[in-house]
Amino acid sequence: MAKNLLLGNGINMRLKIKGLQEQEIAERFFQDLIRSSCLFELLFGVRFTEDICKALLMKTNKKGIESLSYFVYDYVLENMRIPKSINVRMRLLDAVICCAISAIFYKDNERLGEFFEEKNLPNIELYDNIFTLNYIEYWDKEERSIYLHGKYDFDKVKCNNKPVLHYSYERYLGYKGYKELIDKMNREYNMCELYTRPIVFSPEFYKKIEMMSMGAYPSEQLYPSEDLFLVDMPELYEQLKDIYELDVFGVSPYGDDDLIKCLNTMNNVVVYVYNKENNVETTVWERALVCPHIIKDSKEL
Repeated sequence: MAKNLLLGNGINMRLKIKGLQEQEIAERFFQDLIRSSCLFELLFGVRFTEDICKALLMKTNKKGIESLSYFVYDYVLENMRIPKSINVRMRLLDAVICCAISAIFYKDNERLGEFFEEKNLPNIELYDNIFTLNYIEYWDKEERSIYLHGKYDFDKVKCNNKPVLHYSYERYLGYKGYKELIDKMNREYNMCELYTRPIVFSPEFYKKIEMMSMGAYPSEQLYPSEDLFLVDMPELYEQLKDIYELDVFGVSPYGDDDLIKCLNTMNNVVVYVYNKENNVETTVWERALVCPHIIKDSKEL
């Protein structure tokens, strides 16, 4: 039987990739929100200042990008003075993703992930199929990974001496004033186009499948617009449908009910947890999994 592996962000921690600690990404995320503040003002009438970002950062001890995005997303919804239509929510998720992707992959004008400790890489050759929740696997020179949340394309960004910021492909094509603002921002920043629809991302406490499907079906709160396009929505975790045994490494048990539901249909799941005996995630995984499963320390992989 084929051996299958599912990777999460924990693989980046194990490889000790420079700049990808949660706190580092969090700091860049709020910096990029401030840099992109004029875009949020254009779209939602809401600005981000250093004081606002500090206040949002203090709302939680969790510094993961999806946790922080929850407070940013809700802050904009609470403070905007326009109707909270599905169109607006789609634009907001799109804007948050643009800042999140910038923060994950770039520190100012530096592309991250170039260097890692290859000696810490698990024996990938043992596996027939490698699935990942990350948007890129830096170690994967042979391109074996199957991207469950979409793949980020580094080749589309040409780094120069200006900090990288991503902007919305859809807004640029159809939202009044957006193109002109991006062209102006390009004098100070390296403004890079991003089409966010294939990227599976949701602020914590929002279901991924619900965020993905916004705008895919008729609704009284969805209106025709030149900056929103029809799109075929893929089924979330469709690639795992015929997988019955799976090793899981570096994946958090929090905030993704759809993934947990998928795992619980399997015949055998082995979860590798960092510092198993002293990690609260061990207990959370035990509660979450009702399928046959084993929890092991990540050192055993």
